[in-house]
Amino acid sequence: MTEPDANLKPLAVKMRKAKHLLDMGKDKLTDLIKDGKLDSFVDEDGCRKITMESIERHVAKQVAAQPAPLRTDEMRALRLRGRRRSRATAGEPAA
Repeated sequence: MTEPDANLKPLAVKMRKAKHLLDMGKDKLTDLIKDGKLDSFVDEDGCRKITMESIERHVAKQVAAQPAPLRTDEMRALRLRGRRRSRATAGEPAA
């Protein structure tokens, strides 16, 4: 038997690995499978596997659905606003 190539990515992964890759729980992962957003199958050992293609497709859709990223100056302004607010409330006496 030959050694697996370390450069090859798997075509499908077990539920546990898919949960880890997508950073979600089993219930959410199962919902995505039921809704047809992830492709899965049961292998000959009875283990459910999710295709990497459908995982990548799901992530790409999530990224595409996000609003345009903030510019650096916009992010800096948001951080500064948050600091000013927290510093101002820190010195106030408790009611």
